[in-house]
Amino acid sequence: MKKQPGFMLYWESAALFEQITDEQAGRVIKAALIYFGTRKAPEILDPIETLVFSLVKAGIDRSIERYAEIQERNRKNGEKGGRPSKEEGQK
Repeated sequence: MKKQPGFMLYWESAALFEQITDEQAGRVIKAALIYFGTRKAPEILDPIETLVFSLVKAGIDRSIERYAEIQERNRKNGEKGGRPSKEEGQK
């Protein structure tokens, strides 16, 4: 199966990001990238960063699950042979 190229960072997390410093936000984003690549949550010592990361992690998990569903759907559709060719003269 093809590796997922990325993940969604959902708008719902914006309010929490506004409440932390840029430095904390950077650590959370880096932790999210590490988590996405390894599926292992890095240790974040700051409790606020841990809270924000948990919300971002939930979004990453949703993206991973959705991507897997789409891949499975596409695999099943591919087994059916795809869409029939259009006849001559059809648009």
